[in-house]
Amino acid sequence: MTVQPARVFVNYRQRDRWLAVRLDEILTARFGPDLIFLAGRTIRPGEDFVTRITAAIDACTVLLAIIGVDWLDVRDATGRRAIDGDQDWVRLEIALALASGTRVIPVLVDDTSPLRQQDLPVDIQALARCQYLRVSYRNAQADLARVADTLGEFVPVSGAEGDVADSDSAPGSVGGSARATRTRRRLAGAVAIVAASVALLAGSLGPDRLDERKPVTPDTLNSVTPRDPSRNPAASSLPPEAGRWDFVDLPHSQIPDRTGNDRTLTPNTGTLTDIGRDRTVFLTAGACLKTAEPVLDTTRDYTVAAWVRPGVMPASGTVISQDGAVNSGFMLRYSSLYRRFTMSIPTTDQPNEEYLEAKSKADITVGSWVHLAATYTAANNFISLYLNATREDSNVAVRRNAKGPTRVGCGQWHGKPDDWWQGHIADVRVYQAVLTDEQLKQVMTFDRPKD
Repeated sequence: MTVQPARVFVNYRQRDRWLAVRLDEILTARFGPDLIFLAGRTIRPGEDFVTRITAAIDACTVLLAIIGVDWLDVRDATGRRAIDGDQDWVRLEIALALASGTRVIPVLVDDTSPLRQQDLPVDIQALARCQYLRVSYRNAQADLARVADTLGEFVPVSGAEGDVADSDSAPGSVGGSARATRTRRRLAGAVAIVAASVALLAGSLGPDRLDERKPVTPDTLNSVTPRDPSRNPAASSLPPEAGRWDFVDLPHSQIPDRTGNDRTLTPNTGTLTDIGRDRTVFLTAGACLKTAEPVLDTTRDYTVAAWVRPGVMPASGTVISQDGAVNSGFMLRYSSLYRRFTMSIPTTDQPNEEYLEAKSKADITVGSWVHLAATYTAANNFISLYLNATREDSNVAVRRNAKGPTRVGCGQWHGKPDDWWQGHIADVRVYQAVLTDEQLKQVMTFDRPKD
């Protein structure tokens, strides 16, 4: 008997969204977007989200439950654990899947401990008995590929035709018409829980729960509009630089600030000797430069820019950042997770941070120079990323008050320097203002390195 193609349902909490989005990208590339259900991407405006979610779980053969370090401890508005409430969609989705006999695979993030039955509500205690996979932030690319390979046993490639074999032969799964019958029977009770909560959810979690899952883009923000440089008749006149380092005097134990603001860069490893030519600095893992004091007030408008030539990929690495108490207030960097340049701002200056990001549209070429820049607009917390003076992406972030030193070649993560840039950097400039597109084109013409 021909049945509806298998699907994968991605279940996650907002703070683990980075992994859900990256997992969705990898799985849709492997199996096709129609076989992967991620609420923020799949549910269209105006659709009944309760109907769509329950139908998706009815159709799927695998639910991936992404479980971060704080997954159990997220609290609702009353201070109660969210997982204990009957309004928690993370719990409801898992309960529906377990009730329907769907294979549920926990995906533990980083050092998250395996779940214990006694810590879970009765209707999802079986989750603790499900064999899990693990994905670490540091090894995300390989770990996510392993998740996709595992799912290949249960999910057909997009476009596959013919009968789907009775999956009763596979451990933990239910197949054929028997599965459909059991699904409808078991869903009746679980859907009743959802229906009973709809009135409450409509006023609290319903649409908001789905909005949390959607990446914020300019199209969803009526109040946020990128700057239009054509409206600025003085686009060619640049504001004063808050800091500028051209590395012309290397090798030295201190890199002077050409603005006269006395924001000298000092290497963390002493005198720089492994340097590039033509006003560039070459950095390897563990090497970084920093100022003694902050160069930027990150609560106000700012722009950061530099020429970069990646030397080692797919290693992640930060070009420019400024320290907070625990995490960088911002990082202009390359992400091996996304395989893109990003402007990244943490949601909190604590170890449980997520990152709000603007990302480049394409991967980079090792050994080629590119002009990298990013802006932050304080009035609406709007960030934009530029490659070669062309706007690549924009997003809404949060305001961070980073009062630590400015760094070139690394960032700060959980109180320590990290995320080392590996390659060349040249002509680093920072401004306490948002530069327009035309102004960034002008900056790009300054001190362009030789290939």
